[in-house]
Amino acid sequence: MQNNIVKLLLEIEKRPMMYIGHNSIFCLKAFLDGWHFRNPKHTENSEILIEFTDWIQENYHIDRYSISWDKLLFLLYQDEEIALNNFFLNFNQFLREKNQ
Repeated sequence: MQNNIVKLLLEIEKRPMMYIGHNSIFCLKAFLDGWHFRNPKHTENSEILIEFTDWIQENYHIDRYSISWDKLLFLLYQDEEIALNNFFLNFNQFLREKNQ
């Protein structure tokens, strides 16, 4: 059975504390990395976060190409919890634009 990272993120958005324990963009990143690397060959849509990183860089005009999405959002919002909240807002916008 394949595991879909987009579906997982939509579930985490509903109750982040249940999944990541602390409202932090870095806790979300750590959780997703562990979830993915437990069995990377069976993760559906794993490339979506790379696309999301590119989308953040483009939309916010950030030229730091070696930074992951969690660090980019922290750089923008300067607070782990605010960055987490904005992750979901940005990710949902990214999905809407991707699916148009």
